[in-house]
Amino acid sequence: MTEFINIAEEIKNRADIVDVIGRTVKLRKRGSLWEGLCPFHNEKTPSFKVYENTQHYHCYGCGLSGDVITFYQKLYNLDFIEAAVKLCDEYGINWKPGGGGGIDRSAYYEFNREAAIFYHNELSKDGSPGMKYLSERGLSDKVLRKFGLGYAPGEKKGLSAHLKDKKANLDKAVEIGLVLKDGQGYKDRYYNRVMFPIINTRNNVIGFGARAIDPKSEPKYINSSESKIFLKKNNLYGINLSKDVIAKERTAIFVEGYMDVISLYQQGIRNVTASLGTALTPFQAKLMKRFADNVVLAYDSDEAGRKAALKGIDVLRKEGLNVKVLVLPEGSDPDDYVSQFGKEAFMEVVSNAVPATEFKLTNAKKNYDFSEKEAPVSYLKEAAVILRDIDPVEADYYIGWLEEDTGISAGSIRMQIYGSEKPETQGKQIQDRKTATNTVAPALQKEIIRLLVHDSSFISKIDGREHAFSDAAIMRIYISLASLVKAVKDDGEEPGTEQLLESLEDEDRAVLKGILENVFVSDEPQAQFFDCMTKLDLMELKAEKQGIIDALSVSIDEKETRRLNEELQKLLDREKKIEKKGG
Repeated sequence: MTEFINIAEEIKNRADIVDVIGRTVKLRKRGSLWEGLCPFHNEKTPSFKVYENTQHYHCYGCGLSGDVITFYQKLYNLDFIEAAVKLCDEYGINWKPGGGGGIDRSAYYEFNREAAIFYHNELSKDGSPGMKYLSERGLSDKVLRKFGLGYAPGEKKGLSAHLKDKKANLDKAVEIGLVLKDGQGYKDRYYNRVMFPIINTRNNVIGFGARAIDPKSEPKYINSSESKIFLKKNNLYGINLSKDVIAKERTAIFVEGYMDVISLYQQGIRNVTASLGTALTPFQAKLMKRFADNVVLAYDSDEAGRKAALKGIDVLRKEGLNVKVLVLPEGSDPDDYVSQFGKEAFMEVVSNAVPATEFKLTNAKKNYDFSEKEAPVSYLKEAAVILRDIDPVEADYYIGWLEEDTGISAGSIRMQIYGSEKPETQGKQIQDRKTATNTVAPALQKEIIRLLVHDSSFISKIDGREHAFSDAAIMRIYISLASLVKAVKDDGEEPGTEQLLESLEDEDRAVLKGILENVFVSDEPQAQFFDCMTKLDLMELKAEKQGIIDALSVSIDEKETRRLNEELQKLLDREKKIEKKGG
């Protein structure tokens, strides 16, 4: 039992509940909590609340509540051990049932907290080299306190001696990389360095970044080694201070380093964060998706910064984030720029950030000498790869952009991007998509039938939309129900379920029985019915859109392409109206 209690606590410490639930439920910040539509019952108005401070959720609609583990149990129909194993796999926790108790992480957090206090006190001492360095970088006392910055003294026994005086178990400090152990005993890992505490969204100090003061010291930066409480790939610097502002503005500015974050924050730019000395990871993108819809990559303007931005674009886009790239003068970084020109100038540059696709294309173009005849062709081959996987409407915009830039026709560019598939291949792809759509649609059709049986007045709202019932059995049930409703209403009665079942053939009767037993009618059937019809409308639109996109992929006639794009835009406008009305 102790084993399961320990591992449960470890999971809840590592797996932030907003992060876990935010992957499945679109959450919005509302004061001190988060809310969204409950994944466990049908609803139109959010009644599902997630409490970050206490790490639990509660739905005021269906009454379900719990923590991250019970959420996985319910969502994936798992028992406790299965849910715990799944979360351990996702969050890098090494645990197998029966393999021993979990980890008491509180002791490790306490070591880091004590170290952060020690380093900050050292920074505050008269004549501190760390204070001299940070003052020369223009940081105020207020921002030093806000970020808890510190200084690891030059002697190699500062922190280890301090912890020893407090009767601490230094072996635990060794485990998380604060202290080193050799044949001579214990010594500090960090010395003569400015210390940047790394704090997670739950305000625990999980590690440190250490910046050398001596310009001859290498490496310039050292991060805490990965440990039982620190995985670089899962965390972002400054997120503990910026998350609420990012959630409010739905936009985050990503920079490269600690000083960039702190300098921007000091200037009043609070929606800023940074990865921890590594390229952006999918875990960091998932974390950011909890708070933001938009990301501006404000990396250094050197070659390393450009490469980091190119990689970051793809990672962030995979999580559904809209990405732009800030372009600073050559040789500049955000820290220098904001210090020299101030907040307004920096935010002006942010407002002019380049869309991710444009940044990729412009960067690719730099690799070619356009005085050479083959350069446009080579460039377009690379550009085609960039445009192949993006939204077709966005791709079409950049096809025109490339046509103007290179002089090569839009039709040829489009052919390079999408190829010239044979009609039968296109037909198979379209049929595959329809098949995929139809595997989803019957579930909605069954829900509509269940609602029609529940309240026959909904039938009048189906009139003219019978094509929604693409499933043959569902269509037969609908026809029988509509006929029965008309017949009994002519006699001033309401149809009964038994009458409907008796009117059906054995096969259709079995389908209807399955619907009646397994399909849920909510407390708000009218809203549920409207929601189902909206989803079906959107499915039909999606199929129409895909047909146009397929046609666009092989169109080389400019007039036809223009017509198809106009049709596609009309469908997109209709889709927005339906989604807005449905929301």
